Amino acid sequence: MGFAKFIDKPAASDCIVVQVLKNQGAVPFMKTNIPQSLLSYSCSNTVFGKTTHPMDPSRCPGGSSGGEGALLKCDGSPIGIGTDIAGSVRIPAHMSGVCALRPTEQRISHKGLRGCLPGQRGLSGGIGVMSRDVDGVVMTMKALWVDLLFNLDCNVAPLKFNDDVYNDRNKLRIGYFDDDGFFTPVPSVRRVVNLTKDALEAAGHTLIQFKPPRAAEAIPNLGWKLLHADGNKTWLGFFKGEPMDSGMAVQIRTYLKSKWFRMLAKPCTSKRIHDTWEGHAGVRTVEELFKVQFKANAYKSEYEAEWRRHKLDVLICPGFYVTAVDNDNCGRTQYAASSTVVCNLLNFPAGTVPVTTVTEEDDRQLAEEFPVNDAWDKWAKEACKDSAGLPVGVQCVALQYQDELVLRLMKEIEIAVGSL
Repeated sequence: MGFAKFIDKPAASDCIVVQVLKNQGAVPFMKTNIPQSLLSYSCSNTVFGKTTHPMDPSRCPGGSSGGEGALLKCDGSPIGIGTDIAGSVRIPAHMSGVCALRPTEQRISHKGLRGCLPGQRGLSGGIGVMSRDVDGVVMTMKALWVDLLFNLDCNVAPLKFNDDVYNDRNKLRIGYFDDDGFFTPVPSVRRVVNLTKDALEAAGHTLIQFKPPRAAEAIPNLGWKLLHADGNKTWLGFFKGEPMDSGMAVQIRTYLKSKWFRMLAKPCTSKRIHDTWEGHAGVRTVEELFKVQFKANAYKSEYEAEWRRHKLDVLICPGFYVTAVDNDNCGRTQYAASSTVVCNLLNFPAGTVPVTTVTEEDDRQLAEEFPVNDAWDKWAKEACKDSAGLPVGVQCVALQYQDELVLRLMKEIEIAVGSL
């Protein structure tokens, strides 16, 4: 996890996912870099140092599974395994230009994993799969969803890969949005969602504009509050006696604020930033935790009802609201993850597929037209300047247990944008 305390202390045995892949003939040959504690989309720690973006060494490949994304982009491996509790395989896929899937939580084993939030149950997390293309992700999921996995972990739903769903060629009803109302997308991210929409419409699919219900309220007051319900005690406990990575120090300074600071700064702080500070403070009592969990379950029902009202099969949205930035700016812009973390809150399967790259026109629009209403906008504008040529992806989402629909949509996009 990027901590010195774990040097020369390997796990006693492979996690179940690795056991299954080995049994299928996979040969693990490399471990790749991560941010300190994993709870970041940077890719730097005090043990192994900094991993840089394969297309721009001044920037980060994303995280937490950033080393996997960089290695795949460099054709160093056919597949990669990471973890994802708020976007940690999908964000590096978006930033480095590769593919990733975060499955429904109950369709993958978590046994044998080590993380910085043991016992956290507010956001669904677990293992995700990465590859250079959609076929690589599909191949890996077929290798994992087998009897051996179901026999080794009775918590995994015994659902094998559904080829009928993946190979179905009936046209889809696809929802889309380029802005959830919480974090402002940079121009390239907004353009890529609409480029993908046009390509899918040209392929004969029906696209329906979708507005995520109450995202600006749900992300900080449900997502972040549940993730940090203990007031960050467990997470920060791992840092005791450890030197702190500079990027992680920026992240902690930026978002962990005392009760008095939050009160005094509220009049001069935007609502979304203040709500996020409050979310990071966690809950004070078990009773409050139960209330937040109840509200989270109600939000899941509300989101699903809105989905079904539009009669959607699947959804496309930003893979992340900024493009690749440097490690320190990862800490300042981490809440660009609102489009990914909501999938963990809802336990919806989600995958990211590369679409295109940032253009000079995107850079111009960012410099001249991007609205700056608070510190987040300012940091995003500064961090993403001069990004021409860097990858931009789109995220594909389906309802719980419909993972093969996500993969089918990813493949449809790969084909559709490849023909542009």
